[in-house]
Amino acid sequence: MGLWSRFLSWLASLFIRRGDTDFSVLKKDEDLNAVTQHYQEEVKKVSDKDERKPFFHQQVGGALQERFKRAHNLEDLDGAISSYQKVIELIHDDKQKPTHLSHLGGALEARFEHLDDLRALDGAISSYQQAVDFTPDNAQKPPHLHRLGNVLHARYKRLDTLGDLEGAISSHQQAVEFTPDNHPDKPQFVNGLRSAQADAEAKRREAEAKHLEKERIAAEARRLEQERVAKEKRLEEEARAKRLEEERLAAEAERLEQERITTEAKRIEEERIARERHLADVARAKRREEERIAVEAKRQEEKRIAEEKRLADQARVECLEEERLAAEARRLEQERIAAETKRLEQERIAAAEARRLEEEHIAREKPS
Repeated sequence: MGLWSRFLSWLASLFIRRGDTDFSVLKKDEDLNAVTQHYQEEVKKVSDKDERKPFFHQQVGGALQERFKRAHNLEDLDGAISSYQKVIELIHDDKQKPTHLSHLGGALEARFEHLDDLRALDGAISSYQQAVDFTPDNAQKPPHLHRLGNVLHARYKRLDTLGDLEGAISSHQQAVEFTPDNHPDKPQFVNGLRSAQADAEAKRREAEAKHLEKERIAAEARRLEQERVAKEKRLEEEARAKRLEEERLAAEAERLEQERITTEAKRIEEERIARERHLADVARAKRREEERIAVEAKRQEEKRIAEEKRLADQARVECLEEERLAAEARRLEQERIAAETKRLEQERIAAAEARRLEEEHIAREKPS
């Protein structure tokens, strides 16, 4: 035991000396840890050729798996799986392999249960199947068959694969058949078989229910199809009747439209004729008005020309009168001027005569 023997409790030391493999008896974690470390050190000390190394690996695996059960440390479980795999690699006697394959299957099964790891579950199934295959005596197979049935049953529950359920039932049946009635494990094997058979029965009932449901759905589908066909036929008849009614209405609408168009065309033609008549009347009235206006314009023009002629004659008369009056005025002015000139000349002569007479008077009165 070496250096660790000084630190091991009496229970751990006893466990190692006796080569016990039931690690659940080590109730204290420190004892379990000490034993685990002891066997890990032993694995490191011996070579692969040492016949004790498979046992040491087996003990490491068992201790780590027990520690995983308590603390749920995944590293312990992975270490246990690795140790069990090394045991199988180191053992060359096929007769010794079933037990170790069963241990490996148990560890892989625990990993599946802990992580829902399907690859671990497949590995467990493979390990248990090999354990069964490597066990030649049927009397030794029931535990391996029971475990194989359990993991196949577990995969069926996980993936719903009917082949796994059938394999589980077959494995459990063989386990029950190969086990004597008085064997203490037979009730456990029977329970495993009953559980798988119960699921098989449930699956059968489920399949039967699905079949009945499928038939019900098929019957319902047929009924619905018949209703659909009948409905389609009814709809086709309704559509045909509707189409005929639409055609009748369309023909009636077309007839009414033709009548409306004819009536409208007649009305438009009558309006056109009336409008043309009205326009003709308006044109005639316009021509009459234009003729009246032309006659009136001509009359006014003639009146204007006559008026202009009258005014021209009047102007000419007035001009002649003005010329006459001007000539008369000139004559009168000339006569006035002549009379005035004559008067002035007479006055001048009279004045000259008066001055002469005054001078003569003065001259007579002047003394000589």
